[in-house]
Amino acid sequence: MKNVQRLLVLLLLFICSSVSAQNVVTGKVTNKETGEPLQGVSILADKASGGTVTKEDGTFSLKYKPGASTLLFSYVGFASQTVTIGTQTSFDIKLAASAGETNEVVVIGYGTQRKSSVTGAVAKYKNDRLDELPVSRLDQALQGKMAGVQVQNISSEAGAAPKINIRGISSINAGSSPLVVVDGQPIADGLSFVNPADVESVEVLKDAASAAIYGSRGASGVILITTKSGKVDKTKYNVKYSLGQKRDYKRYDILSSSDYLRLLYNEGAQRFTDSTAYTLGFTAANLTSFRTNKGVLATDAEKAAYIVEQTLMGGQGTDWQSESLRPGLFQNVQVSASGGKKDIQYFISGGYQRDEGMMYKSDFQRYSIRTKLDIKLSNRVKLGINLNPSYSKRISPSENFTNFYRYPTFLPVFHNDLTAKNVNQLAQWANIRPGDFAQPRHFSSIYYSGTMPDGSTCLLYTSDAADD
Repeated sequence: MKNVQRLLVLLLLFICSSVSAQNVVTGKVTNKETGEPLQGVSILADKASGGTVTKEDGTFSLKYKPGASTLLFSYVGFASQTVTIGTQTSFDIKLAASAGETNEVVVIGYGTQRKSSVTGAVAKYKNDRLDELPVSRLDQALQGKMAGVQVQNISSEAGAAPKINIRGISSINAGSSPLVVVDGQPIADGLSFVNPADVESVEVLKDAASAAIYGSRGASGVILITTKSGKVDKTKYNVKYSLGQKRDYKRYDILSSSDYLRLLYNEGAQRFTDSTAYTLGFTAANLTSFRTNKGVLATDAEKAAYIVEQTLMGGQGTDWQSESLRPGLFQNVQVSASGGKKDIQYFISGGYQRDEGMMYKSDFQRYSIRTKLDIKLSNRVKLGINLNPSYSKRISPSENFTNFYRYPTFLPVFHNDLTAKNVNQLAQWANIRPGDFAQPRHFSSIYYSGTMPDGSTCLLYTSDAADD
């Protein structure tokens, strides 16, 4: 009987020694950026087999053999982390998302997916310095940033929408503009009201698979915009202010009304001395006019314009390019605050942008406010609030720049003493005074007299001095 008791005691001692030969560590693993617990994180002691994984709430308990010195934490999409055990028995591990290109997460319309797993044609642009570009619209900031996405400015006016083509022109009659989705919500003018400083990333679905998600609306491609969100951290304040100016780098060389008539007289003089000019099949009337005008093929309206510019405007015509262009001012003011705790994260921002076009009466202003809240009510219930009121004002000139530089130079912007006195000859313009705006019709149906480029004097009456 005593021998049996001795064997039982020895057996108990052996079991106790076996149990005491394994140490235990506990802890919790969370996402470093969001603070959310990570489930399924693999944990190994000295990279040995066995190990354990974290539970739904991110906690773990691992038994390891004496002599183990390190713990290895690894999780798909996150950078692996190795810690030294030492005498510590509890660990609070925070894993950071992997910065590798193949682990980048992209939005694909019906969720998110690692970029290495995406089989469709998806282009992504992450906002690193997007808010520092001197542009007033998000689509203008995307020019040249993503392959397969063509952003083309079709107007120089401030705040004008550019033309966007994905995979080229998809229809002749229907529109080829892509569908814009902001934070999962399709918005017709999403690229115009979104503040570039509030954008976290932009994804473009370029292949036909986008039509399987959004139907015919996605036939021309889909632009997915993800705005910035708060992160688990102390409150961060951000203030940015930028100021710039844009100028025209080159202007058209324009022939003035006086230079044009001088050119006609110069050509006429050479033509008049050319004997072959009389054998071109002129009629008798044309030949008489040719000899009378000494080969000059100038109309009365062109001669009247020369007289107005040389006599009434002191030989200095109007530079309509200078009258229509100006240095454009660009302003950008951005203020934001972001942060949060484990259960609630927030991002609040306000912005003001002003973009003056290089043409007068071309102006664009936008005021925007964004409030974005992410609230975790429980492990299964989350609440998101996203408010983005904005106000924009756009002023466009009534004429494009082409019509300005094509305007005749003899026509002044405002009447001076001489032009006002000249148009006062007509009763209907008797009330015109110096400083009033000049109009082409003011210079019609008036007698003009003056000296031509060849020194001859000219007296003429014209009804279309400005119309030509």
